[in-house]
Amino acid sequence: MFADGENLLASEMMWGAAIHSVNAVAMLREWDHGKYSHKSNVVERLSIQYNERSLAEGFWTARHRLHPNFDKGFLTSDQLGNYRQDVQRFVGRMLEIADSLR
Repeated sequence: MFADGENLLASEMMWGAAIHSVNAVAMLREWDHGKYSHKSNVVERLSIQYNERSLAEGFWTARHRLHPNFDKGFLTSDQLGNYRQDVQRFVGRMLEIADSLR
C-alpha cells in the first residue's frame, strides 16, 4: 500500500497489525485487552518483562503516529518510512512472543 501511495490506508493497516499483535499476546496470557488502556498495560508489562523498551516505543509509534495519520495525513514520506520500520519491528517481536507462548 505504501508503494502504491496509499499512505493513509497503509498507516491504518499498520496500526491494525500492531493492535492485533497485542491482542494475540494478551489472549494467550489471559490478560485484559478490551480497552486501549489495557493494551497499553499489556505492552508495558511485556516491555518490563523482556527488558525491551522498544516494545513500548513501537506501540506508541503505532498508536500516536500511524493511527492518527489515517485521519489527518500529517506525516511526511520520510516519517512514514521510519515509523513503518519501527512498527514492523514491534509487530514482528510481538508475534515472536506470541509464538513462544503456544
